[in-house]
Amino acid sequence: MTIEPILSTFPQAKVGGTAVANAGGDYLPNFIDICRKRNLRLDFISWHLYSDSAEQHAQLVGKYRRLLEPFGEKRPEMLITEWSKSFDPVSVEEMAFEPRRAAITASCILAMNDARVDWSFYYHLWDQVGYLKQFEPFFQNPQIMYRHWNEVPHRFALFGVNQEVRPRYFVCRIDRARSRSAKTLALLPVETRQIDLKPDFEFQLFSPAESVALVALRPESQTTDEHGCKA
Repeated sequence: MTIEPILSTFPQAKVGGTAVANAGGDYLPNFIDICRKRNLRLDFISWHLYSDSAEQHAQLVGKYRRLLEPFGEKRPEMLITEWSKSFDPVSVEEMAFEPRRAAITASCILAMNDARVDWSFYYHLWDQVGYLKQFEPFFQNPQIMYRHWNEVPHRFALFGVNQEVRPRYFVCRIDRARSRSAKTLALLPVETRQIDLKPDFEFQLFSPAESVALVALRPESQTTDEHGCKA
């Protein structure tokens, strides 16, 4: 019903789905099975997950990679079209700036990359507002969006409604005093050192609980002084 009109209008489009909310259930596996058995075009599959567990994010990628193996070289791409941390029973503004949220974001990104997901889309860029009248014409229960976007906003976004910059935007060591600049949206280095490296190198770093630290090793440009010494 949908593939033919989509491709007749835009032949370069990719078709798939289903952006399922319960990725651990049977809906998406059954959808994959039907598409394969009926030889329906399936360019990608997609799902959502809100969880603090990096392992859970990675396990779903692994699960669907195995389910897609029968497609061989024509394996559909795997898209996580919404992902973030778990929903909290209480949501207050202070929680949006907790280092733990940045740590969860970083660990989930690493886990999904290790599991070899094709695409992932963090939810979301900017904290939204739910306008009830706009949802009423097409939403069976618009109260859901009103509740989650107005009454109990979860503040998952990288930016607040008044352009507040959240730690998740930086996903690095969360030190409110000096780790980031909200004005320039740039990281501020905690320490910069010039070092001489052997093939095996050891580095010690303090990483507070539920925080994220970034260590970057960059080669110095070699220059020769008047004595022939390289720096």
